[in-house]
Formats: sequence, C-alpha cells, structure tokens
Amino acid sequence: MSVAFDAVRKVLADGVGAAYPGAVACVVQGGVTRFHEAVGARRILPERVPNDVETRYDLASLTKPVVATLAAEAVASGRLSLDDRVADGLPGCHPTWIGVTLGHLLGHTSGLPAFYDFSATTPAEVRRSVLATPLTAPPGEAAVYSDLGYMALGFWLEALHGRPLDALVAEALAPLFPLGLRYVPPPSPLHAPTELCARRGLVDGVVHDPNAWALGGVAGHAGLFGSAADVARWAAWLLGQWRARSPLGQVLERFWYSPSRAGATTTWRLGWDTVSPGASSAGRHFSARAVGHLGFTGTSVWLEPDEQLAVVLLSNRVHPTVEAAPAIKSLRPRFHDAAREALGLASALDASA
Repeated sequence: MSVAFDAVRKVLADGVGAAYPGAVACVVQGGVTRFHEAVGARRILPERVPNDVETRYDLASLTKPVVATLAAEAVASGRLSLDDRVADGLPGCHPTWIGVTLGHLLGHTSGLPAFYDFSATTPAEVRRSVLATPLTAPPGEAAVYSDLGYMALGFWLEALHGRPLDALVAEALAPLFPLGLRYVPPPSPLHAPTELCARRGLVDGVVHDPNAWALGGVAGHAGLFGSAADVARWAAWLLGQWRARSPLGQVLERFWYSPSRAGATTTWRLGWDTVSPGASSAGRHFSARAVGHLGFTGTSVWLEPDEQLAVVLLSNRVHPTVEAAPAIKSLRPRFHDAAREALGLASALDASA
C-alpha cells in the first residue's frame, strides 16, 4: 500500500457519511493502475454491507461519453458526419429540429431543454415525446446540458445501425472484453443501490434515472452500470486510441478539442466537459486539455490525455435519499488534487495558474 496515496485515502474517508455511504476510486496512468481502493459501505439499507473494489455502480450520466464513443466510431467509419442533420435520419422529429446536427447533440447546443420527466409513460411514448419536444432556442445559439439531446442521440444510433443501443455498446466495448460496463445488469449482491423512493422502493441494480427507467433501462443519457475498474479500463482504452492516432483516436481529438458549436462560451465539447475556469470538479491541477464527465448518482471520470492519465471516482451519494450535493461538490476537487499530487503531477499542471 503506497504511502504516496495516504492523502487520497483521507479525502475518500472524509466523504463517508458526509458525501456518500461509500466510494471506489481508480487511478490509471499509462495503462498501469496506480491506485484502486474502496471506502465505506456498498449499502446501508436494508443492512450495512462493507464496500470493496468490485462494487458495481449506476454510472448515470457517465453513460453519455460512452454513447458518444459510438458516435465517434460512426464518424471514424464514415457512417456519420458531425454536420449530419438529426431529422434526416430520425423520423418523427419536431419541425423545429430541422437545423439540429450530430455535433449539436454531442455538444449540448441543440436547443433542446435540459430535462422532462417522461417516466409515467411507455418506452414508445417516451420516444415519441422526446422527438416531439420543440426547441427552446435555435441550434447553436447556446449550450444547455440536455438529457433529451442524448436520448435522441441514442435513438439515432439505433436507427443508423438497426440494432438496440445495449447491443451497440457491447459491440463497441468488445476490444476490452471482459468488461463489466453494461445496461440492465443481472441481479447481483455487488450492486450499490441508489434511492429509497415511494414509487419504486429501494432502487437496487436498476437504473435510477426516471427516463432511462421508463425506456427499460437502456438510453443514450443514462443506464450503464459498472465498477471503477471497468470505467478506468474504458478510459485508458480511449487514451490509447488517441495517443496511437488511430481512426477513432483522430475523431476523439476533434471531439475533445474542437471549438464549441455554441454562440456563448461553454466548457462543453463533443461528448465531454472540460475544466471550468476558477472552480472545477477536476480540482486545481488538471490542465485546460483535460476532459471529463460527472454523473448524478455520484460518479465521475477525468482524463488528462497528454499524461495518459484517467482518474475515476464512483459512489452512490443518492443512497438512501436524494439530497443536495454540496458535500460531494467540495470533495471532488480535493480528491483530484490529492490524486495528482500523489503522482507528482501537481506543479506541472495547475488550471488555476
């Protein structure tokens, strides 16, 4: 057990009972796992179960960059272009969608609203309702983080390939086999439950997001489950593709570093977020070239491509109840600072400098 990571362990331990019941962190650099440990409890209801590194979490919006990987592969193969219009490949779109492109969906600049709760309807009705939603702004005018945009992206990819989204994700991740990232996982004691709610009881091994749940657990914006090691291995694979300048890696370069398609300034790129000036969940030491994503259930991943570094933090902060998240918001930057400092990477890269 490396003492270099003692500060990381302390930050993670400080979060138990404050930011989450438990968490698992995994740090991979150059394809080598440098840190992989668990703290706290996997669950506290109906009984307390100690956590371990095999715990499988509801990844929530970490699903979005995985689905964006499918879009990147479609662009790399020539099946899609970032300028392709959604309405041309997805029948049933509202007339206001006429100018919405793949690039707009990926970068949250489509003009679609952030969220509607469609959970009281059937999967077919959810699909129709999403596609019938009018834009609230012209495409490209502003960046609004939109679950609906990624739901539409999932529908479009299914239409393009003629296959369900869960099968497409499994195929895309096949080079990493065996990998535990998957939709609708089979029952397992390794799952970290999320909310205890009046309508659904204890949400355990089933997606927490209401719209993904209404779609049967498979959606473009949420639904994937996995362990911290699963997420880290996927992230390291992306970093390797980027470093090797493979066809996928060249598209990832565009996704990560192309200017925003929004008229207003935004940290969002295509499928990923970047470091926010001044205060970021990535902390002080990730550079402006870093990309990452958060998930509502208490999950995150940050990549520093030039360092071939991936830092993953998974938790079920919404177990047993969904509350405001100031504790995890303050913990995330501390965790990322400590992780980079443990690797000796603090002084070279400081986003606040």
